[in-house]
Amino acid sequence: MAFISPLNAVRDQIASSRIERDALLAGMEEITRQAKHSGRPNLTPAEDADFDKGQKAVTLLDASLVELDAREAMLVDVVERRELAKGAPIHRPSGARHYTDDDRGIALRHLERETRVPDWVRSAAVDVIEGRDAQALAPAAAILADPDYTSAFLKLVRDPVRGHMEFTDRERVAFTKAAELQRAGMTSGTSATGGYLVPFVLDPNVILTGTGSINPVRKLATVKRVPAGNWHGATAAQVTAAWTAEGAVSPDNTPTLIQPSIPSWMGRAFIGASFEAFQDIADLANDVVTLFADAKDNLEAIAHMTSAGASSPKGVAYAVGAVAGSRVAPVVGGALALADAFTVQNALPPRHSKRASWTSSITPINKLRQLAMAQNSANSIWTDMANGDPPNFLGRGFEEASAMSGSITTGQDVLLYGDFAKYVVTDVIGGTALEFIPNLFDVATGRPTAQRGYHLWWRTGGDVVDADAFRILRL
Repeated sequence: MAFISPLNAVRDQIASSRIERDALLAGMEEITRQAKHSGRPNLTPAEDADFDKGQKAVTLLDASLVELDAREAMLVDVVERRELAKGAPIHRPSGARHYTDDDRGIALRHLERETRVPDWVRSAAVDVIEGRDAQALAPAAAILADPDYTSAFLKLVRDPVRGHMEFTDRERVAFTKAAELQRAGMTSGTSATGGYLVPFVLDPNVILTGTGSINPVRKLATVKRVPAGNWHGATAAQVTAAWTAEGAVSPDNTPTLIQPSIPSWMGRAFIGASFEAFQDIADLANDVVTLFADAKDNLEAIAHMTSAGASSPKGVAYAVGAVAGSRVAPVVGGALALADAFTVQNALPPRHSKRASWTSSITPINKLRQLAMAQNSANSIWTDMANGDPPNFLGRGFEEASAMSGSITTGQDVLLYGDFAKYVVTDVIGGTALEFIPNLFDVATGRPTAQRGYHLWWRTGGDVVDADAFRILRL
């Protein structure tokens, strides 16, 4: 009897399970096809029982395939290590980097072989995985960054009804892992079957991290990835040191800890597309993702700056403006003078000054430029940077924020200055999903309109954790 290695045995079991799964899915498709062909809107009790039996069997096989795939990966690693110990060369792609075997390493390996996205998107995704929240993000990224999951996802975007029938074996395994991730609670507070998790490289949060936008807050703020629900932090007032005499008791300078909590809110966007669009637009999937990223950015641009936080992230300008000690009055009420900018900068406590930045909408920005030019001091006050860097104003970076007020009148908050690291944006890990609606129906007649729909939703939050780190000019 020939010896079968453990690795080959696992691979044979995987192949057998996939064949069985495909057969079950084909049987379920045939049940629904026969019912539709017979003009019956519902399945018979016997058909319904057979369909349910097949569905339960597929679910069990999916769970088994996840375990088998993990076992296969482990055995492949064992074989490679054994070959290395023998001094045999291990053939990897030219220029491939070595990564660890943890979730972070798996995610980085996936990103290295992802070819469907531009280099800057892949680079932004790598930066996110290697960032300070990598430990919390890595388990989800290891699954959602898999190129096989991305290709499976794009097949479903192109054809929400039959896209799954085109899955390769690797895509099916990757898609099953993502489904398990979703069912494991990565999308707390939502239905476990509420759409498909967006691949890591297509997630608008990753895309916007790489490109920037009209909303500078996400770029300047502290961005936290949270498993689910609310984010709970800890801040403390400044500790005061003191000089003491020899042998004297040290003073107790223990600060009071504050534990800010930032809730997660759900944002949504919807796009309808005709059946003709699905046939005629070759790159419809990528177009849809790009449009959703733009819609998300526009919605968050307002929320991150001016929202009151009742049903969305609380805006930094709103939160700072609500604190009397963080508001600065102009020299002349209702007017903007160059001296007002100096007053705002002088009012910020020194501990926050080094990392401070300016934000304003374009109208106050241009007004300040005109005032500086009128005094022949533009070159000393404004410094235009190159390579896409924001201009400097009074020695600090200045970002345009279109959501801030552009009306130079009494009561308007027109100029914000401070350390934006004290504004925290939270993104729920695995909290960005896309639902496919196979048919849209006319409200009046109830008849189909030959359109399909895409429904994107995501969960995020935002709030200021230290209003003293900012000063805002209220005219």
